[in-house]
Amino acid sequence: MDLVYNDCVLFCFCPLFILPVGCYDPKRVFGVTTLDIVRAHTFVAAAAGVPVGDVKIPVVGGHAGASILPLLSQAEPKGLKGKLTDAQVGWI
Repeated sequence: MDLVYNDCVLFCFCPLFILPVGCYDPKRVFGVTTLDIVRAHTFVAAAAGVPVGDVKIPVVGGHAGASILPLLSQAEPKGLKGKLTDAQVGWI
């Protein structure tokens, strides 16, 4: 049985629910912040023309629109923000 939980609350509690059933795999459990990070990596890599595997961007904040904040100034490789237009930065 494949179980993937995509909620930070379930991330904390799912071991309690699925461990007794015998299908808990910590590598398949992640929260919504993971989605925000993957999204930022993918968008910036595409916009900057670099491989997504080379991009690392810390993301802070919530999971709702304006509260998601990718820290482009801390992105690796350095200088990625300089390859993006203001519109792209606002969109990310």
